[in-house]
Amino acid sequence: MSRRRRIVLWSALALSLLIVLVAGLLVSVTQTEYGQNQVRKYVQTWISGKTKGTFYVGRISGGLFSGVTIDSIEIRDEMDSLFLASGPIRIRYDMRDLFDRRVLLSHLDVTRPNVRLHEFEDGKLNYHRIFPSGPKKPKGETRAFGDFIVIDSADIHGGNIAVGLRWRPADSLRGYKRDSAITWALGS
Repeated sequence: MSRRRRIVLWSALALSLLIVLVAGLLVSVTQTEYGQNQVRKYVQTWISGKTKGTFYVGRISGGLFSGVTIDSIEIRDEMDSLFLASGPIRIRYDMRDLFDRRVLLSHLDVTRPNVRLHEFEDGKLNYHRIFPSGPKKPKGETRAFGDFIVIDSADIHGGNIAVGLRWRPADSLRGYKRDSAITWALGS
């Protein structure tokens, strides 16, 4: 065997060993409680940077390559009013889709979601303030992460949605009819 052939063989062996070690390290870190806590902190920081308010992610368990279980999620606005709180959430996905910058969930199972929508004086709902829209992208730009989101199937157990909208009497009401409508609305 020539010297050149031995160098190529040992280089290929060293590169293969390095790839196996990195893959093993990645799998072991994401399958341990420490690794899952690091992923949780990263996700919480990343989403908190894109929202106006507070975002809390509970304990994450399961294999991060095919699906996870999130213990709880809570989102509050800047005034500390609840927007979303949920019990355990089970998510199944394929990691290859995340590398393609798309979120394709094969199954979503949410337990006890509690959603509170509230309309402010300016007519905007609380989620508009929590998740402000970013600047418009020029056409022809490549797809960003989250531009493609699909949930194939979902189960919701024990959900609750409360919507609080501003009320005002109809513009067509005048005088005592308007006063009666206000009195009736406040009494009920």
